[in-house]
Amino acid sequence: VDFYKQAALAGNTRALVSLGLFYELGQSVPKNLVTARALFEEAYSHGSTDGAINLAVSLYSGTGGERDVPRAIALLEFASSEGAARATYNLGVFAKEGVNKSPENAVAYFELAARQGYAEGALAAAAIYDEGFHTERAPQKASELLLSALTSDNGEILSKLAADADSWSRETILSLQSQMKTAGYYEGSL
Repeated sequence: VDFYKQAALAGNTRALVSLGLFYELGQSVPKNLVTARALFEEAYSHGSTDGAINLAVSLYSGTGGERDVPRAIALLEFASSEGAARATYNLGVFAKEGVNKSPENAVAYFELAARQGYAEGALAAAAIYDEGFHTERAPQKASELLLSALTSDNGEILSKLAADADSWSRETILSLQSQMKTAGYYEGSL
């Protein structure tokens, strides 16, 4: 912790964010949400997207100070514009819930998060296309996004898909199986 404190005093944004997380969780230091928020704020003031994201979460939830949803959204928009996929994904969640923009905007955020390398974004967009949530149902597009998610993460998506297999439409599953069969990875019947 002392190393992080020294680096944070020197303005190292990774150290500021890490130290903020230590204070937020009470790991190796007494839990202090006000200090955590201040450290995230300082990291953000130095241009850190991780600082912006963690500060946005604090502002949205009201931990460590006043709740400020508009500023939380602005911080996520900043981080997203800098390529932070997790921020883009969170903007998608906010849109889907109607907190920011409208539910129709959610799929665009999720697809952008997927293009930024966040597998959860592809999974969320796939679910929207599978359900037809504020968009046309598109099983083919859903299955393409599922494959994208499967090939870009560490296996968590596969576990989620296996655990929630019944939540996907038959059309999306058939499209997924068809694509896998064409690629030589599925031998079952369609």
